[in-house]
Amino acid sequence: DVYKRQVYAEDAAGIEAKLNAYSSKPTREQARERGLVVGTSNEVVEQLGELNDAGVQRVMLQWLDLEDMDGIERLAKEVLPQLS
Repeated sequence: DVYKRQVYAEDAAGIEAKLNAYSSKPTREQARERGLVVGTSNEVVEQLGELNDAGVQRVMLQWLDLEDMDGIERLAKEVLPQLS
């Protein structure tokens, strides 16, 4: 099992805005290096696929932006169906 924090948005501008909300304001790459899953639908699917390829069988994502219920619904509709 792997526990991952993630930053998800519909587009690059949304991702950057969410990353800027962090006190340390990491870039996408810095956030990924810290272990966060960061990106648009396709990028998140790709990153989770890499974990699957490495043998990870279960991932728990922590939704950090509690104000963004539209985002979590979009994640459920656009990302989760692509995962097996």
